[in-house]
Amino acid sequence: MKKNGTDVRLCIVYRLVNKLIKLMNYPLPLIDELMSNFAATMWFMTLDMECGFWAVPMMARAQLISAFICLLGHFQWMRMPFGLKNAPLIYQQLLDNCLWGFVRLPPDEERLVDPEVLRFLGISPEDPVAQ
Repeated sequence: MKKNGTDVRLCIVYRLVNKLIKLMNYPLPLIDELMSNFAATMWFMTLDMECGFWAVPMMARAQLISAFICLLGHFQWMRMPFGLKNAPLIYQQLLDNCLWGFVRLPPDEERLVDPEVLRFLGISPEDPVAQ
């Protein structure tokens, strides 16, 4: 499929592959929770995540599973493509790991964090506004 008249965008349907892939158990944030957390936030930012999935390298086995054939030949993804069942969950997990020290955890999760880590980050568990 042509995009912008010059670039080629591949549209690969992974229905069969997705039926065989076991769904990961990783929670995606609910938009309502994200929006309600903005009320107590002093600072926030937006990030441009265009081609974000492509920041995630594929393991050799996953490359074989994601292989496809088109008019240009036979290919395997080296970076995570759109369309695979677990791609959004893997990407969210990667983001959560990258942003961990910059985003305040919910109180129930914050209790699980080592107090020394919270002290190092300058976070007081009793202070709900210091986000």
